[in-house]
Amino acid sequence: MEDDSSLDMARWKGRNSDKDTLRSEVWSLLEERSVSVGSVWSRIPNFIGAEKAAQRLAELQIWRVAKVVKSNPDPPQIPVRLRALQDG
Repeated sequence: MEDDSSLDMARWKGRNSDKDTLRSEVWSLLEERSVSVGSVWSRIPNFIGAEKAAQRLAELQIWRVAKVVKSNPDPPQIPVRLRALQDG
């Protein structure tokens, strides 16, 4: 019998093999390290440290020179959207 993570992963599987691998690794790590907030699989998961991740993102050169930033409306990306507004 398949576990929930395998069933959820099937929703995305096959669209892009590189992303399949990366998603599985990231979702598994979030669970293993107990840093997820809510469900992890088959979504953009919320996680402890989203604010710090946004701060680190804003330190990258590519962020500083960007004219446009795309951010999904998911909870872990709220700090990214706020930072984009603050940085103009």
